[in-house]
Amino acid sequence: RPGTLQKQSAKQPVVLPETNTVLLVEDNEALRAYLQEVLTDAGYTVFVAAHAAQAILMSHAMRSERRGFIDLLITDIAMPDISGVDLADRLRKYCPALKVLYMSGVMDEASVPFPTTDPHKAFLPKPFLPPVLFQKIEHLLDARPA
Repeated sequence: RPGTLQKQSAKQPVVLPETNTVLLVEDNEALRAYLQEVLTDAGYTVFVAAHAAQAILMSHAMRSERRGFIDLLITDIAMPDISGVDLADRLRKYCPALKVLYMSGVMDEASVPFPTTDPHKAFLPKPFLPPVLFQKIEHLLDARPA
């Protein structure tokens, strides 16, 4: 499995390359499970949350356990507790370089509540196909910190 140690022999461990860590926040259970599977199959380390409050708790736990930071937040914009935009703002207090992919089934790119020129944020209207998702992810992860 990527990012873990595997032994070729008892004396020579091989370190596999690290993968990008994704925090997926989606309140629709079926879509959340599907995206988790697609992202995991593509080699990403994926943590999932059903809502923003759960995502905040997960990110705090990851920091306190020194498991590293999240490379990419994929979040629905409209959620019952905290919006995806507010969630990203909160997480960026601890991880300023966090890249964010916002999803929405009710908004289009012209109505998103953030500047679409920010290279660390992208928008993906629902429904979408995996190749479009991966194109957006690759674009975000290739963007250099400001």
